[in-house]
Amino acid sequence: MLQVQTDTYVALLLEVRAELLRLWPAGPITARKVKWAIDTRVQQKTLPGDEDAARLRRKLADLTPEQRPQRLKAMLAWYQGLSEAVDQDGVSRDYAWNVAQWTCLIDAGQIDDEQFELLHLTYLRSRTATGNAGRWQALTFSRRAKIILGVGSVSGVRDGGCVTQ
Repeated sequence: MLQVQTDTYVALLLEVRAELLRLWPAGPITARKVKWAIDTRVQQKTLPGDEDAARLRRKLADLTPEQRPQRLKAMLAWYQGLSEAVDQDGVSRDYAWNVAQWTCLIDAGQIDDEQFELLHLTYLRSRTATGNAGRWQALTFSRRAKIILGVGSVSGVRDGGCVTQ
């Protein structure tokens, strides 16, 4: 049984590696990207497609520095609205804290370029999470945003926090 589990895990890692090289052929492949990709691959089977990623990157490249916080906050508004909807599960005790912490990170300018892009790629995949008719979209976003930002609460387990100078 251990060999079967090991083989399955190694196969997953090789698939994730191929997907990461597809999305970022020029690199770098960071630990954050690997964690994000494993979560995405395990939960949703694939990472964003080439066309979706290219479209998103074109739009992100057109943003001015002043627009970046606005776009992140728009994503948080989507997450909060979704979390407060009647048919979302797994986020009721987490989302308000997440929104507060992540808004603080945005306002403090503590989201780097890699995190910015990964959050948007996460948004692409989270809004297409269709298990149980989309019941887990907000939870999907929460889990990946926590991986990306190093700050978040999932299933009542809080990690990190926004610290301002």
